[in-house]
Amino acid sequence: MIWLAISHQRTSPICFIEGTLTSNKYIQLLSNQLEPLVCDLEDHYDDEIYFQQDNASVHTSNATKDWLDSHGIRVLDWPAKSPDLNPVENVFGILARRLYEGNRKFGSVAELRAAIGRGDLG
Repeated sequence: MIWLAISHQRTSPICFIEGTLTSNKYIQLLSNQLEPLVCDLEDHYDDEIYFQQDNASVHTSNATKDWLDSHGIRVLDWPAKSPDLNPVENVFGILARRLYEGNRKFGSVAELRAAIGRGDLG
């Protein structure tokens, strides 16, 4: 699985998640990737910043909610079962189209990760 945060100004690095995503893994990811992005945006822009995520169980767990609250990260309320409204899904769609352009195939997850990591998108 991959994770990415986007804003109108910049993005986080693409993060590769091994195995099952647990609340603890997700909180670590948020701490390492989201928090620095939010801090940077808050330092440079006057706009209020809201984090948008879907209603996956790791996103809505008490541990995740507590972490977000304790770090002052506001979360946008999101309707259940509406991934098509999530703007990052469009980014992932673009990424997939570029990766698989011309019926390109990958022999392993490692090859796919390497292509994404190199920015080898078609």
